[in-house]
Amino acid sequence: MMDAIYATLTALGSGAVAWIFSRKQTLAQVKSQEIDNAIKNAQYYQELLDDMTRRYKEVLGDLETATKTIKEQDAQIHELMASVQQLTDELKKYKQLNGKS
Repeated sequence: MMDAIYATLTALGSGAVAWIFSRKQTLAQVKSQEIDNAIKNAQYYQELLDDMTRRYKEVLGDLETATKTIKEQDAQIHELMASVQQLTDELKKYKQLNGKS
């Protein structure tokens, strides 16, 4: 009977000691996993930020190109309007010379 009690107490004692040490190890593993997850999250957000910066630069370059094109086309429009005005004036003069007012 005493042997059964000693065996039971020994099993419970060694189980308790094993549980205490494994609990510390489990907590350390959980902490390590949390750190790994935090690092992965930081890398993910850094990649998002880098991608957003790259896209912003691309859009800014496209905007500058579009602005330059618009300015060039605006200058062409002004030149064409001046040319149309000049041709209109010449046509009026021609009509007046020919008596077709």
